[in-house]
Amino acid sequence: MLNKVDAIICTHCELNGKEIYEIVYTKADNIFQFMCKNTSHSSDEALTIHAEHIFSENKDIEFFKFIDQNFFARRRKHPDGWEIRFVNVDEVPEDYWPD
Repeated sequence: MLNKVDAIICTHCELNGKEIYEIVYTKADNIFQFMCKNTSHSSDEALTIHAEHIFSENKDIEFFKFIDQNFFARRRKHPDGWEIRFVNVDEVPEDYWPD
């Protein structure tokens, strides 16, 4: 069970109710990032939070907490609703998500 401040979420999702569109997890720092569909965020649009709070409030993404490797995930119109890419975070190019 996750029990510390181990996540960053954009304020658009947490405060304004926008859908979580992207999830990034890096094993080295054990931090989840939850973002809306906006392509850029300023530092004042981020909140630190317990990942468990996000997962308990969003049961459709709860399975992500069990993935124990670096990944990027983005909502897509796939049968399962997500495209997940497992990556070496040190080698991710700027244009990783082509539209």
